[in-house]
Amino acid sequence: MDAFFEVASAKLGGNPTAEQLKIVASILSSYPCALLFKLIPAKNAQMKHLFSILVTSYIMTSVLHYYQGFVHISLICLFTWTWMKFYKGSNGPWINFAVVMLSMSICHLQRQWGGYDVDDSNDYSGTLMIATVKLTSFGFNVADGRTKNQAVLSSYNKRMKVEQYPTLIEFYGWMFFFGGFLVGPTSEFMDYMRFISMQMFEVKGKIHAPSPVKQTLFLIAKSLCFVAIIVTVAPYYNSADVGFVAFADLSFGKKLVYLQLAAFTSRCKYYVAWFLSEAACVLCGFGFNGYDASGKARWDRFTNIYVRKCEFSQSIKEMLDHWNIGANRWLRYYVYMRITPPGQTGGASSTLVTYALSALWHGFYPGYYLFFLSITPFQMLARHIRRTFRPLVMIPGTKNPQPVLKFFYDTAGVVLTMSIVNILSAAFNLLYWQPAITVWKQIYFIHYVIGVVGYAIWRVANRPLREYQKKREAKAISQYTRPPTPPAEEKMSAIQQKSQ
Repeated sequence: MDAFFEVASAKLGGNPTAEQLKIVASILSSYPCALLFKLIPAKNAQMKHLFSILVTSYIMTSVLHYYQGFVHISLICLFTWTWMKFYKGSNGPWINFAVVMLSMSICHLQRQWGGYDVDDSNDYSGTLMIATVKLTSFGFNVADGRTKNQAVLSSYNKRMKVEQYPTLIEFYGWMFFFGGFLVGPTSEFMDYMRFISMQMFEVKGKIHAPSPVKQTLFLIAKSLCFVAIIVTVAPYYNSADVGFVAFADLSFGKKLVYLQLAAFTSRCKYYVAWFLSEAACVLCGFGFNGYDASGKARWDRFTNIYVRKCEFSQSIKEMLDHWNIGANRWLRYYVYMRITPPGQTGGASSTLVTYALSALWHGFYPGYYLFFLSITPFQMLARHIRRTFRPLVMIPGTKNPQPVLKFFYDTAGVVLTMSIVNILSAAFNLLYWQPAITVWKQIYFIHYVIGVVGYAIWRVANRPLREYQKKREAKAISQYTRPPTPPAEEKMSAIQQKSQ
């Protein structure tokens, strides 16, 4: 079996690698598994849990040969289940969080020291990252179910709180659920239990599960589109070749274009994996997310990416909000909101801590930290610039835009945002400090220059533009609130004008 994937990878020019093809094949194998899973009666929940455990265990050991990864994930799952079951202190989820993150950090260090960035045949870190999200979230969900002060919980956390502790087979059935186990997207424990019991399909006391076939085919079609891009474009524009002599010989403008396309093709690999994995979750029914206002079934429970919003974002925040949505949800509800005091709005410190933990979650390659530490000030600067300049392209006193000005404002936002993110992505993809700095040096650190110039412009323009905007708003409000002229006065004024 391994030889088949090696030959296939060689025919594709080594991109994707044999290991990546094995992962794709493993994801595709979840489609027939999804069909078999649906045949298991809802009343036989134990069989459903066992089915997922057996399928995932087979893929991990017999297909991917992740023997160490299988043992590692199994043991850290056992720790979380045991710890949260018997330790009921308020700091329980934080201790669980720390232990699980430490476990994942050991895996990342082993990957880095073992050279898995070159040979990824034994790299199970991505799968452990998904497990980490689920295990740390579970710890807080259990604590939320035990807390007496439910008022401090968000509506989302109230829906996800665990009030009845799961059995070991229920817990492993969720952790080893074949849809999303390898590359995501992640799922919440309570969503899984509502799916197994068919409760999520209940409408007016009756169970009705809509057909997922159309949405499944649509997701597969989208993934194939990005496969085509990887096969046709990635061989010529990819992050692996950035920093070599051929790149250094390009003109300044061509280097910028190359970085944009290389970052895009690197994201395409994630698009393929996420769409294929989401399709498996949809096919078995887990992707169902209720009905919209028109009564049409929604299948976006496991949507992990909105490509258009991600690739044409007007701000860094908008892009990050639509990229790896499952991980962002985890960072929001189980990191950012947990370190922000109740009733307060998280500031720069909460944002920085969240980004730092996100970098730690990805691993210890210097490029990750260079990326996240660089993108944080850009996001903060964009927030300030938006508050200062955006009101100027809106009609005073309303929420309606001035079409022409708003178009140029939005276009500038997309160009600047995506250019900066794609340049910064070189650090993330190259992994190490020196190659990233070398590449940025060849483009004269243009992204940092843009940031410094943007900050200087904002500092100079902020106060006068804010004052100008206040005057515009005040003038608009006075016009809207001016009392109408009484009819008698209008008539007298008209007579006077006529007599003149």
